[in-house]
Amino acid sequence: MKNAILTKYIFLISLICYLFSANSLFADISVKSFRKLETDMDARVNYPLKDQNGDFCAIIKVVTSQTGFSFDGGMIGIMKTEQHTGEIWVYVPHGIKHITIQHQQLGVLRDYPISIPVETATAYEMVLVSGRVETTVVEEINSQWLFIKTTPSNALIYIDDQFVKSGGEYSVKMKPGKYTYRVDAPLYHTDAGSVEIIDTKKTLNIALQPAFGYLQINSNPEQGAAILIDGKPLSSITPLKTDAIASGEHSVQLLKDMYAPAMQKVVVTDGQTTVVNFTLQPNFAELSIAAPTGAKLYINNESKGTGSWQGRLGGGVYSVEARIDKYHPARQDIELAVGDKKTVNLQPTPIYGSLDINSIPGEATITINGKDYGSTPSTINKLLIGDYTVQLSKAGYASVNRNVTIIEGKSSEVNESLSNGRTVSICSSPAGAELYVDNQLVGTTPYTGSLTFGSHTLRIEQNGKKTEKIVTIRQTGGMTDFNLYLGSQNYTETVKGLIFNMVSVKGGAFSNGRRYV
Repeated sequence: MKNAILTKYIFLISLICYLFSANSLFADISVKSFRKLETDMDARVNYPLKDQNGDFCAIIKVVTSQTGFSFDGGMIGIMKTEQHTGEIWVYVPHGIKHITIQHQQLGVLRDYPISIPVETATAYEMVLVSGRVETTVVEEINSQWLFIKTTPSNALIYIDDQFVKSGGEYSVKMKPGKYTYRVDAPLYHTDAGSVEIIDTKKTLNIALQPAFGYLQINSNPEQGAAILIDGKPLSSITPLKTDAIASGEHSVQLLKDMYAPAMQKVVVTDGQTTVVNFTLQPNFAELSIAAPTGAKLYINNESKGTGSWQGRLGGGVYSVEARIDKYHPARQDIELAVGDKKTVNLQPTPIYGSLDINSIPGEATITINGKDYGSTPSTINKLLIGDYTVQLSKAGYASVNRNVTIIEGKSSEVNESLSNGRTVSICSSPAGAELYVDNQLVGTTPYTGSLTFGSHTLRIEQNGKKTEKIVTIRQTGGMTDFNLYLGSQNYTETVKGLIFNMVSVKGGAFSNGRRYV
């Protein structure tokens, strides 16, 4: 019995010792990853350390948020440990196969096997995960925020050469360690560097420096020139301040009608406005044309307005002409060279004909297109060719209007007889009465004859009875047919501007062949 109890006791003690010695069974430490840092030069160049054999040590960079660790490399040994932000550097001889990691609170990770060969002067990374044992092991990953804000807002953000965001702001939660960043934007200088995440939020305000400037382009002696930059035309003309242009050398060219092309090489400086002044060389002559008011001007048959013109022309020979209706055009050829200033005076010559005008009777007033030209007979010389209306007028006679065409170098004629009266018809009731006009016996009714223009007294007499009326003969319009009635009573009456001699009869009165009641 005693032997059995002793045997159980020894077994229990052995089990407890085994449990305390087992690799990480009760430890709060584990290795998440182990890798070689291919580009890390700390072990070879930046912070080298030699081992007891004179060889350069390798560095195992143990990434952890905890402190207080110790390391044991067994017989091969550990040369040195250094505490850095977020990690511990462990200098070990090359060829190490196992490493033991110890911590007073977290326990021991014994003889952790290193899975890849450890070479001399080479850096490695070991990421530790620590937790606290409750019912299960809870993994704790230490991390902090990285916040990046860029100017301009369209900048591209890269972390460890990986694109992460286009413009504005970028925020991410990251494990402690060193990271590289790069910020790019068109027309700005790239900003790059490194940032170390420790135990507080890291903020980067990155304002890129401009890699551009501006050009202020002017042209003399005149503005308004078209602009090409590096061969590409702009939509605006001089004077102009350009939009942003990449810093460096550029070619600026100006083009303007009547000027020779001009080009300059200019250097655009970061954030600066460079003033570029061009002096354009004229490539034209100046011509002035003077002509009578209303004359139509032409250069090489192209209309240039009326009266006068002033402008620029390239070198060459030009036909200059002034035209006026009813005039011979004035034309001149002129040769112009660059820099010339010339004036041309053009005087078209009138095209005349003549007009002979006569009338019966003479001394009739002549009016041509409303303008007085004296009296007949007359010859009117230097009358411009074309169509005219000629009017002849004389007191007591009807005016005459005639259309006439004046032809170059020829004499046209107007020969007219003026009428001083109109044909009238005079009747009476009864017929056969003696007819007196202005107290002169002219015959018996019915009567047809001519009366001069103006007022006349008509009288008829028969069997001791008589009657009369006063009539007016007009040049146009008015009455030309008249009736008179022999009655017992005579009187006069004016109707529509005519004075009539009325005869009173029973039941009314007769005048001009009409009965009035």
